[in-house]
Amino acid sequence: MSGMASPDLDWPDERMVLVVTDGAHYREAVPRVAAALTRRCHGGVVIAANRPAQMLRQTLREHGVDLSGVSFIDCISSVAGLPPTPERDVQYIESPTMLEKMGLRAERALTGVPGTKRFLILDSLSTLAMYNGVAAVAEFTHNVATRMRLLDVEGALILVENVAEPGLLDAVRPLFDRTIEA
Repeated sequence: MSGMASPDLDWPDERMVLVVTDGAHYREAVPRVAAALTRRCHGGVVIAANRPAQMLRQTLREHGVDLSGVSFIDCISSVAGLPPTPERDVQYIESPTMLEKMGLRAERALTGVPGTKRFLILDSLSTLAMYNGVAAVAEFTHNVATRMRLLDVEGALILVENVAEPGLLDAVRPLFDRTIEA
């Protein structure tokens, strides 16, 4: 599917959406979510916890996602041993265990997005739970969802169901306005 736009995802009107996918569909789900939100909004922030921002950005471009107005917060590159590269649209966090720092950076980056329609994508809650545990990620998710609602930001947090820590889906599902499968 390289070089082609991802099939349209019927995006709901709700503010905070939990996107549940499985490992077999994950590589297509993230570009579909990004494409839907970049069409709806003026810009936004993608938190890269599963793949380094450079790789994620390349995947999104290959799927035809318009990344103008999109910035990245990369919290996995340093764990993978990749040095930060100076890029205008990427901020680096030392570790996916730094949840509070991640939330603050995302909020700060979102306030710099021009226009009133903004989004946040987090790829993925499953990865964060591997590093932090279910309880910490559920608390982080609650904080992020609350802050995004207060800032009037659309949010899509991705959970890869068949690799998620046990109990993660049940812990975070009530925090969202809607759950969709992609």
